[in-house]
Amino acid sequence: MRNDYENAKRALLKAFDYVEGARYIPEVRSYVHYNKMKQFLNDADWKMIEPKIIKKVQEKDQEDYMRICKDKNMNKEVCGKHA
Repeated sequence: MRNDYENAKRALLKAFDYVEGARYIPEVRSYVHYNKMKQFLNDADWKMIEPKIIKKVQEKDQEDYMRICKDKNMNKEVCGKHA
């Protein structure tokens, strides 16, 4: 069972690299893939991986970055530094 999880985790992370290059397709937008990983990964893995994913999204896709920030109630990021 553990191997199935590890294989799926690797596949999700590898797929995210693809997502970065194909963000014009709604089903593979960074935001959609971010939420898939969030739902699938265990808490320990997610806590380790999430900051890296958010940083990549911030660098590549501002629209999806803002959606993630809004979901996480990161108001300063969404509304500016004075929120």
